[in-house]
Formats: sequence, structure tokens, C-alpha cells
Amino acid sequence: MAVETGDLLLKLGQLLSAPPVTIEPIPGDASGWPADELDHAPFLFVEGNLGVPQKLLYKIYMDAVPLFINSRRRARSPISEFGRRELADLLNSSACLLVANPAHQSALNARKRLVTSDILEADHELRFTAALLTLREGSKQSILWHHRRWLLHHIYPKQPMTSRDEEDIDSLLNISLPPEAIRTEFSAVSHACTTYHRNYYAWEHRYKCLQAVRDLATGSSRDQYGIIILDELKTMRRWLELNISDYTAAQYLRSVHDILYGDHTQRIRGLDGVESPLEHAKSLVSSFPDHETLWLYLRSALVDAPARGSDYMAELRAFVASLSTVCHNDFPPKERPRTFSCDENLVCMHATRFLDWLSRQS
Repeated sequence: MAVETGDLLLKLGQLLSAPPVTIEPIPGDASGWPADELDHAPFLFVEGNLGVPQKLLYKIYMDAVPLFINSRRRARSPISEFGRRELADLLNSSACLLVANPAHQSALNARKRLVTSDILEADHELRFTAALLTLREGSKQSILWHHRRWLLHHIYPKQPMTSRDEEDIDSLLNISLPPEAIRTEFSAVSHACTTYHRNYYAWEHRYKCLQAVRDLATGSSRDQYGIIILDELKTMRRWLELNISDYTAAQYLRSVHDILYGDHTQRIRGLDGVESPLEHAKSLVSSFPDHETLWLYLRSALVDAPARGSDYMAELRAFVASLSTVCHNDFPPKERPRTFSCDENLVCMHATRFLDWLSRQS
């Protein structure tokens, strides 16, 4: 069995070196799978998507640990003295360890050393990391997101650092990320947040990328990066519309609004005709009035909006009061708007709290 598992480790390591687009642990041991689906038996590898039987992954992990320890011990000598077999052992064992445990710091450090020694291409490692982040457990690991930012620093040229940059060595502010790299990072975060919605570390990575885009959207590159920010606005508004309880997304969206609508920024081309943050927040509250996240989103949009006249504020109060009125028992249920297939007590509570908050703003 040990020899057989060692062969599986080699085979999985080779598949991971592709690298795959996604990785997914699959229940069982592949014994019941159709033969025509097992070209890479006992693993599934279809259109770049890798399926690893969970029971086999545990067995492979047990073989990968001693192989990795021995490989890493030999790696203390100059990398240039490594033979092809030693390098293959280190790459395969570290890759398999990271699939089973995406927070394996020793495996990540070993791969960093291979990158800095120009043995493992940083672009290749970035794609492998993207595959690890499609794992539910992988997407939640702060060390894996940090590894990805380390790779971006290694790949792209540095910019002059400011005192603000020096406060955060994990920032992306001081590197020249091209537009396609930014889009790739946003895509990786979106996939990770689909796998695990309340993913703080993924949103943190997205925010660091947004900060980088903000600083890059200057001078001759303003329009090029401005399009990315505008696309991010549309993407995140759509995300919040589909995930109406995602308070982290609402907070992030406020950061996007600040870049696009803030007094300290120049207006980005293409923003004309786009619904304002305040009107977008009102439309969401109108459709889903029992969700606290959207009421808080409305508050932040109002705070950030340009000063409004008394007529608009009276209209806003009437809008909120109308949502509360719909909930009263004397309103015929059959005549209530379809949007009110929700918790009426929550609607009344949120509306009352908002009006109380609004009265204290003047």
C-alpha cells in the first residue's frame, strides 16, 4: 500500500503542476466512478478542474509528510546542487500537502525559496495559488492570501514608496500592477467568496487591490484603470443585490463609492448615467426592507452624499415612513406590495431606527 500511495502522490503532484483551474475534494475513494471518467484515475481532471477523492488525499498526505521533510532537509544546501529528482520530490510533496492543508506554512516557505531561486516560476506559482484558493478551506487562510501578495511583489516592478506604504509591508500600493493582473485578483476573490461567503481575508485582499487601483488611476493611466473601478462598481452592486445580507460586501462597496464619488477624486469617465449610491441604496431597501445590512448601507450612502435640501429629506422621511406604514395591521394584506413577503416586525423596527437616526443628523 505504501508503494501504491507513493505512486498516487507522484500522479497528484504532476496534475497539480499543470496547474489546475479549480481543485475540489470529492467524497469517497473513486471506487464507484465510471471507467470512462477516469483517464487520470483515481483522480478526475476535466477541462482543468481537478477532483481528488478525500480518502485518498488523507493517505497521500501521510506519505507526503516524510517526503517533504527529507526534501526540505536536503534543500538547506544550495538549490543549485539539487538534482531533478530532489526538486520533483519537493515540488510534488509541498503541492500535495497544500491541497490537504492550505495553511501549511513550511510548504509555502519551501515554494517561496524555489521562486526566489528562479527554479519555480512566480507566474506558475500564482496560478497554483489561485487553484488552492478555490478550495473552501484554502479560501479562508490568511497565509495563502499573503503568499499571493508576496508573489505579486516578486513579479511586478516596484514603485517609489511613501511613508504610508511603509506602514504596511503587505500592501500592494508600491507595485505597478497591470490592469489584467488587477482583474485576475478580483476574479480570484469573487470565486473565493462564492465558495465561502463571509470570507474576511478574501475581502481584505480585494480592498488592497482596490487601493492599488486607486493610486494607479492617475495621469495617462487614469482612463485605463478608471474602467476597472467602474466595472468594480457594477460588479459589487450586482453582488450586493444577490447577497443582500452580506455586510462585508456593503462596506467594501462604500469604499468603491468613495473612490468614484469622493470630493478628493476626479470624476472618472463613464460614471455619468450610473445610478447614485443613495438611489441604489433606496431601491434595495424598498425591495428588501427587512434586511438590516441594506438599511445601514442606506445610512452610509446618505452620509457620503452631497448635501441635500429640505425637500429631499422630507421625501426620504416619507419614503421610510411608507415602508413602516405598510406593516400596520390596518393595511389590507392583499393590497400590500409583493416586496413585503418578509418579516413585518423587522421592517417596522429598521424603519423606526432609521428615522430616529435621521432626526439626530441635523
